[in-house]
Amino acid sequence: MDTTRRLVPAILLLSFTPALGALAPTTVSVPVAGTVFGLPESVFFSGTALITVRPAESDAPGAAPRMVVSIDLGDLTGKGLSTGNVYVTGGLISLTRRLVPGDVIQATVPFFVRGASPTAMGRTAVASFSFDYDITTGALTSARAALAAPAPAPAN
Repeated sequence: MDTTRRLVPAILLLSFTPALGALAPTTVSVPVAGTVFGLPESVFFSGTALITVRPAESDAPGAAPRMVVSIDLGDLTGKGLSTGNVYVTGGLISLTRRLVPGDVIQATVPFFVRGASPTAMGRTAVASFSFDYDITTGALTSARAALAAPAPAPAN
């Protein structure tokens, strides 16, 4: 039986696909800053996002490697540029993404005046994150973050 034809593609596949066990979990703190312009006032936010990236489990042998990206915005606060009010945001963004050399994630996050009632109307900001990975190890090699107002809705 000639196994050469079957063995060569299998060796090539294994040499270009990182093994799940070889992928490295990474946790970094990334500074976040940006002004969310809008009414009733513009708000300048600053703080850090805690980003954790780890390999995702896969049930399918030979599947492309995926990473679970968790972003904790709990250390982000804002200051109203007109009133000086303190604004808070928070929450956890968690996504499963394909492992690629560079990735961009944008997420809408709510924010509120600190101490506002639980039924108070909040506003939203868009958090943008750019990541670079070492695709051999899965390690996060760099991360950048920014915060801005959502784009206005298109006119009809």
